[in-house]
Amino acid sequence: MVRRFCPECGERLLTEIAAPGQPGRSICTHCGLKWHHDPKLACATVIVRDGRVLLLKRARPPGKGQWCLPGGFVDAGEVVESAAAREVYEETGFQVLIEKMLGLFSYQAYSVVVAIYEGRIIAGELTVSPESLDAQWFPPDQIPWPDLAFPSTTDVLKAYFSV
Repeated sequence: MVRRFCPECGERLLTEIAAPGQPGRSICTHCGLKWHHDPKLACATVIVRDGRVLLLKRARPPGKGQWCLPGGFVDAGEVVESAAAREVYEETGFQVLIEKMLGLFSYQAYSVVVAIYEGRIIAGELTVSPESLDAQWFPPDQIPWPDLAFPSTTDVLKAYFSV
C-alpha cells in the first residue's frame, strides 16, 4: 500500500529517489519523516521424492497457469519455517519437516522477499487445493523451465539440481 500522508503530522508525502535505479521512498514535505516501503515476506518449500520435485500449477494470478513451489506469504508474528510448513500443508495435504534454508531471494523490481526451504514429507497424501490447478512430480530434466511462475523458483531449482 502506498502511503500518501505522513503518519506523524498528516502532511502530504512525496516520493524521493535516493539513487538512480533504486526504489523510491516517501518523505514528508512538512516534518521531514522518511517512510520506507517495506517488502512483504513469502516462503516456499522444495520437496523432492524419488528424485522428483513437487510443483503446483497456479490457479490465480500472479502466474496463473504457471508452475511454482508450494508456498505463500508469512503472517505477522509467524515464524518463517512454520509458515513454510503451513503453506505446504494447505496447498498439498503433506505435513513436512522443514530441514534447511536453501536461500533468500529478492529482486529489484519485485516487492516480495522469498525464503526458500527444503522440506521432507512426514505424513499425508497429495491433494490439490483450490489455489492450484494441478500438482505434479517432475524429474530435473523435465522441469517446465519456461513455465515457472517466479524467478525465485527458477533460481532455487537451478541451484538445487545444479542446472
